[in-house]
Amino acid sequence: VTRGRGDLGEVLGGIAVPVIVAGITNDRLYPLYQQVQLAELIPTSDQVRVIDSVYGHDGFLIEEEQVGDLVRELLATVSLS
Repeated sequence: VTRGRGDLGEVLGGIAVPVIVAGITNDRLYPLYQQVQLAELIPTSDQVRVIDSVYGHDGFLIEEEQVGDLVRELLATVSLS
């Protein structure tokens, strides 16, 4: 994300579109603390949303109802015109 663009805070601070940052319980590849860092640096994000899953990182593929709810919520904030 930062290659040739500056530091992480500068890059993520430039995001101007609505963002929902989500993390998955038991995700060892991208633990929740990393999602908290992202949410703190992205100005259009609010708190981290937590997807409860016993499937670790694969939870984003398996927990389709929880992920779908977040996608619908985000799409409701975006104007397509």
